[in-house]
Formats: sequence, structure tokens, C-alpha cells
Amino acid sequence: MEIQSTQVGIQDVIQRLHRDLPSILADQFGTKILALHPPRFVKRPYSTNAIVQVETREGTHGYFVKQIIHHPLNVVAFADQPDQASIEYRILEELHPRFVDIERCAVPRPIILYRDADAYVTQFVDARDLVGDMHLVHYGANRRRFGELLQNFEASGRWLRHFQGALDIHRSGEEVASYVLKRCLDRVARVEELGASWVDPQFADRARDYIESLFRRLDMSLIAVVPRHGDFGPWNTLANDNGITVIDFFGAGDGPCCEDLLSVLVWLDALKHGIANSGRRIDRLAQAFLTSFGPVRPQQTEFVLLCEAFQRLLRIVGALHSYAADKDRRATWPERIERRGNLAANVGWFQARPQRSTIWPSAGNIPAGNPAADNIPR
Repeated sequence: MEIQSTQVGIQDVIQRLHRDLPSILADQFGTKILALHPPRFVKRPYSTNAIVQVETREGTHGYFVKQIIHHPLNVVAFADQPDQASIEYRILEELHPRFVDIERCAVPRPIILYRDADAYVTQFVDARDLVGDMHLVHYGANRRRFGELLQNFEASGRWLRHFQGALDIHRSGEEVASYVLKRCLDRVARVEELGASWVDPQFADRARDYIESLFRRLDMSLIAVVPRHGDFGPWNTLANDNGITVIDFFGAGDGPCCEDLLSVLVWLDALKHGIANSGRRIDRLAQAFLTSFGPVRPQQTEFVLLCEAFQRLLRIVGALHSYAADKDRRATWPERIERRGNLAANVGWFQARPQRSTIWPSAGNIPAGNPAADNIPR
């Protein structure tokens, strides 16, 4: 369902939802509203959200309201796809029925779109953020619960495998590679703005040179394009006893087949800098994720490195934002050690100018122009 409206705040969106819910509930469940609960607001970096609950004769029905916020870090995404709320809603409309029968995998059910308010509503998922379970990689953490975390990482790999075959493709390999380059250079510029006190002044020039050298060596005809989530990982995954639900499709679209995989693998690799974290448990999560995903499409080594560069730049910018906001002072000392270790490792990655990824599955690394590339699935 789609409703046209004017640009309004989240409170006005909720009022409109209250007005529209009687017909929604009558159509879907043949029931009436007995009572409305006060909304609960949830602030995320790039959106304002609210949980709306209503009582009916059959019980409580919950809805999740998301209103997009224009943020400086998303300038590239808005320039490329300005109508983000509509795009996310259409993606959910396509994905929801496809995931109904996939074991332990889901997306939220879309309910209504308020296009001009940059907002949409989905059915509320009663679950926890999967990222909140990552303390289970600590040495000595509960083994049974770590086993549950492993199952959810297996489900994440399965979810991504099905997602990459679920939507139509509209871009060429060259367009996708150019977009990755554009986003890399945008994040390098952010590092220049934020990093004067924490990053080598020469970092930006060295990073640009390395990124552009990777791009120049690409064979565009070998780049496999698939649907990409764009910010895939435990931070955008909900978990409960039924499995996982992936959320937040801001910026989703056509992209490299390695992008969403590397989003998880780079993030897991960074966790190894936490002094309380077990490297063995982290490796088991990565293995569970990759095994469930299945065979990785072979990709040019240079393209894998270009996509990995973007993921590492995201983490550098995130760390610098934390420092700029003085969050480091409020963090615990193990958190400060982990954050600084992550920053140093990611900056050092660019300084080393690697010629091969150490986290990408070795079977998925092929040099540009290698005859084996002729077997890449399209």
C-alpha cells in the first residue's frame, strides 16, 4: 500500500499510520483496534524510527516506522538514488514473499509507504540485534549460546546466498566498479576532513593512489554483478528463536558479488583486535558464514581488493567519527584498545598496498585476465 503525503516529521507519520491502521487491520486480519499504545522512538544514524503497537481482540500487533534522514556520509547514495524510502519499500515488497519458505531467514513484511515523507512502515519483528550477541566471542563465554550465534551466522550466509539471486540486475560491471571507486574516494575525503590528529597526513594521497591503481588494472568484462544489501552484517540483522531477519536496505541495489561478503569478513577480522576476543571463535563464525553461503564466485584479485578497501575505509571513518565525538573517553579501556587497534590495522593495510586479500576465500582470487575467469557465473 502507498500513501502520498507532504514532507512531515516522525510524529505526523505516526498520526497518519494511526488513521490508516483500522483499514489495514481489517484487510489483513478482519479485526478492529481496541487500544493504541504510546509509540517508542529509536534513533539510528541515518533514520528516525518508532515502534507502534495496537491492541485488538486477537492480541497485540506491532509496526515499525522508519523515516530516512539525509546524512553527510550518505551524499553519494542520495545522489545515485534520491527516493530511498520508496526504493527500500519496493525491495521489501519483492523480497518478503521470496523468504517466507527459506529456513531461518526473513525480511520484515512491508505494510505502507509514505513516499513524500521519506518514510515507510513494516510489521514489527520482536527480536534482538545480532551484534549484541558478539560478546559470545569472548574467551570463556557460554558455549551453548555461542553455538546459537554460530547458527545465526550460518543463517546469515544462507540469507545472503538467496538474496543475491532474488532481484533483477540493471547495471553493468563497469558501472558497478566506477561506483565502488566513487564511494572509496568519497570516504578518503572524509578521512582527510576528520583524521588530522590520528592519521598520517600522507594517508589520503597514498590511499587514493592505491585505490586508483587497482581500478586501472580491472578488466570490466569480468566483474560479476548481483543484488547487494550495501550494509550487510550483524548490525543490520535481528535474531530470535525463529532465526534471523535482515533489515535496513538503505542504498541497496546492484553491486559486486563480493561486497556484502567482505562487509562481514572485514568486520570479523577487526574483532580480533579485542583483547577479550577469541580469534578461534571469530574464525569459526567466518567459516560458518562462508560455508552456508556456498561456493564463492571467482573475482579478479584487484576488484576484491578495491571492495575490501571500501570496507576498511568505512571502519576508519567510523573510528575517526568516534574520536571526533569524544566517544573514546567514555568507552571502557578494552573498547579503546580494540578501536585503536582496528584503526591502526586498517590504516596499515593501505600503507602495505597488499597484492592479495588475506580474508577473501583463496578459491575466489584470480588475477585480471586469467583464463579461469571465463568460468565466472553471470
